[in-house]
Amino acid sequence: MNNVSITKVVRAFLPMIVVFAWDAFINNPFGLYGLWPSLDVPMHLIGGVVAAWSLVRFMAVLPAKWRPMIRPVWARYFFWLGQVALITIAWEIYEVIFDYFSPFPTPMTLVDTLGDMLNGLCGALLYLSLNRFKKKV
Repeated sequence: MNNVSITKVVRAFLPMIVVFAWDAFINNPFGLYGLWPSLDVPMHLIGGVVAAWSLVRFMAVLPAKWRPMIRPVWARYFFWLGQVALITIAWEIYEVIFDYFSPFPTPMTLVDTLGDMLNGLCGALLYLSLNRFKKKV
């Protein structure tokens, strides 16, 4: 099977879509980050977990000839973390844009942004490490 259906791709990214939707339609509109500033850290950790999870699921639906064959394992982890880093950069850009138009603006600093990115990468590492015990990533 060389074709990848859009349904399989959407299913692969469903964990990430759910977390993004929760943030976009619950956390941000209701100002939950203002009510509970500490909510930011677990949300970015969860974001890193679901980003890595979604990417691994996406690679599983690709035909074998399209999958990157990366060896050794540490290089594969570096590849996954790089992909999650790109997603965290996109997420931080989304946060800046949302904050600009939001009725609930939050002060953003470089330390906050870098902390968010670090939390996302830690979440990805957590997922990849736990998944490594279950099966080969």
